[in-house]
Amino acid sequence: MAKKQATVVTFPQLQEVVDNLKKKYSVALGDVEPAQILYLKSDAEPKRGPKVARLSPIKVPHPSVTIFRFALTVFAQYDEIDEARQVLHILRELRRIEDFERGKMGNCPLQDFPEIVEKYGTTWEDREDLDNPLEEKEAEE
Repeated sequence: MAKKQATVVTFPQLQEVVDNLKKKYSVALGDVEPAQILYLKSDAEPKRGPKVARLSPIKVPHPSVTIFRFALTVFAQYDEIDEARQVLHILRELRRIEDFERGKMGNCPLQDFPEIVEKYGTTWEDREDLDNPLEEKEAEE
């Protein structure tokens, strides 16, 4: 029996999340150009690496071939988690960019990036009371 071929479609709704993350974390994501990221959604389970989202550089012989420098793909599990986790997974992938224009990426630091760890801790994926980083809480009086 043949293995089912994964379906991959464009998912432009992700650009709004990336735009908002860039506004909120303007220093950390200063070089990120949301319009130069190809946004995709796959119904596949990734074979390796992150299970929710993956950012991959788009390698082309010359930058004039396409405006896209990276592809941000979300996988089947993306729809199964809450919005706060979705946003944090995307933030983690974006923070891996070392040089946007050249399409260079690094690895996640041992315990994630400071923007995530300082607010959510190192075990944020296991927490049930996770706040969406794009939603501001009003100060309690």
